[in-house]
Amino acid sequence: MLPSPMMFTAGRMLCLLRQQIHHKQKKRIAFRHFFATNKKFRFIAEEVNGMSRKKIETYLELLNGSLLDDLTLAAQMMMFSFGSIAIHSQCFTRIMHQDRILLTTLDYQNWDEADDKNNDEWYNWSLHKKRIINNKVIKTELTNSNDLFIWLENDIQLQIFVSNGSPHYVEDCEQWRMIDKDGENIPQTVIYSNGIQEE
Repeated sequence: MLPSPMMFTAGRMLCLLRQQIHHKQKKRIAFRHFFATNKKFRFIAEEVNGMSRKKIETYLELLNGSLLDDLTLAAQMMMFSFGSIAIHSQCFTRIMHQDRILLTTLDYQNWDEADDKNNDEWYNWSLHKKRIINNKVIKTELTNSNDLFIWLENDIQLQIFVSNGSPHYVEDCEQWRMIDKDGENIPQTVIYSNGIQEE
């Protein structure tokens, strides 16, 4: 049974909507493209991205000790809430218990072809919600490719993977973002396929 084409396009539609809302993205892409195509300036772009990585690693430290108090699903998007801090993921994301996969964003594509809520992502979430929610963050890790791993109590791990290479035919697509709901501690920070931007 093949998934409906609507399932494959839902995540992309969310991505395009974000691109329309965040119009500043075009300027950032042009800026990055200039450095990427001019070798003598490439080291400057790498330095800027490195500074952004250090900042977001500092922001991620705010999660330590925080409670995962909610998770909202929207098509192939997961929105994690840690008190005043939220992480919205539009890329491939999975939730693990020890070595067992509890659910992933790709589970959304497995559905009954009748009701879009009758999919494995929603089913697995309802099945494992009590095990996942209300666990404290133990530690976080940001990889060199900007994947994000979050370890929680009770052997729960959130894994967020940057899922696109360098864009050619379309604009750079948002992967995940970190949001301060109160707007007091950190700027809204967005991870793209090949860079980091504060908004």
